[in-house]
Amino acid sequence: MRAMVAATVLPMLILFLLPSVAAARSDDTQKPIRISADRAELDDKKGVAVYRGNVRVEQGTMLLKADVLTVHTPERAVSRMIAESRNETRPVSFRQQTDDGRSIEAEAQRMDYRVGARRVQLEGGAELRRGGDSFRGERIDYDLAAEVVEAVSAPERSRVEIVITPETHGGRVTP
Repeated sequence: MRAMVAATVLPMLILFLLPSVAAARSDDTQKPIRISADRAELDDKKGVAVYRGNVRVEQGTMLLKADVLTVHTPERAVSRMIAESRNETRPVSFRQQTDDGRSIEAEAQRMDYRVGARRVQLEGGAELRRGGDSFRGERIDYDLAAEVVEAVSAPERSRVEIVITPETHGGRVTP
């Protein structure tokens, strides 16, 4: 069933996600990263930083909000970031503008980004939105390098959900 859901949804999701990833503000990565939290624990020897309580990460137009953010930095380079929510009614949230002026938004109870592997995993009521389009499942795994997405629904929900809003281009509508 998981393979069938992934195979059915994958072509549409790639069309939905790839322009989003490719179009994220190109100048954002050149801007400083600002992290604020109620508490921070930094262990240089282990290469781990844990930020707790009202965590905000900003870089250019990108904004991430979480209850806990763990950043792994072995050899002083970011290798993995895990953002978590401790409150089901207030998930981790991510928002970033694209070069075309749209915004990419994501919510989940947990977001895990493995930098070297270029893999993102959203878990727990995962949702991605771009403009009027949205994609929802219990877990969304995205391999950025291979451009492969797998979405899994929760046992109590039988399906992942996708909404694709047609765009108008010169009088004709395209998905």
